[in-house]
Amino acid sequence: MKLPPRSVRRVVGPIVLAAVALLGLLLLPGLLVAAAVASFFLPGHWRAVRLLGFALVWLAVELVALTAAFGLWVASGFGLLLGMQWMQRAHYAILRLVVETVVDAAQVIFRLELATDEVSWSPLEDGVPGSANAMLVLSRHAGPGDSVLLVQTLMNRDHLRRPRIVLKDTLQLDPMLDTYLHRLPAAFVGPLSHPERSVGGLARGLGPEDALLIFPEGGNFSPRRRLRAIQWLRRRGFGAHAAAAE
Repeated sequence: MKLPPRSVRRVVGPIVLAAVALLGLLLLPGLLVAAAVASFFLPGHWRAVRLLGFALVWLAVELVALTAAFGLWVASGFGLLLGMQWMQRAHYAILRLVVETVVDAAQVIFRLELATDEVSWSPLEDGVPGSANAMLVLSRHAGPGDSVLLVQTLMNRDHLRRPRIVLKDTLQLDPMLDTYLHRLPAAFVGPLSHPERSVGGLARGLGPEDALLIFPEGGNFSPRRRLRAIQWLRRRGFGAHAAAAE
């Protein structure tokens, strides 16, 4: 999929997002009625209504985050100082608030429960058990929202990591991700890109507060995708790796 140029996305994306949010507010009574009716035909308790509520929260978060990004752009001298360390920390702080807000909303709306092993990965010398080294995080996609949960886990107050994320190039169509992850260490990869170069570039300069986050499978796990990956290893002569994967 060929994406529009970044300059076009930066202008059109926020406008479309704001228009959708405004339209959603204007049509909210009708949308609520339609969602309530649809919920009777869907499994679960008021599923369509809850999905609508979460979508509105997501839209609001995106708009607030984009407004904050514009403010940071102005504060950086209209982009001249975006690469400075203090500006990077400001962007990470906003991203942390974004993922925490989204996860909090999911916990309320969907009754989401998170279970962890309660092991800290904090890079701080605060007496809490954890690592003071850079992290390499390999994750398997397990369904919608799992990447948000993982990023929130890495960035929350206990772990305090600054993730460097490798993700699909089509996610640049999301205005918030397109803006923030082009200002922070991240890599969007596609079918014609060279992911090994992107990963190598992100790995350079990792500090004790950083975590390199990769989704090697590039999509939700399935037995078929796993089998294709094993066959790919065998075709390229990595028999031992293929055997280990089996």
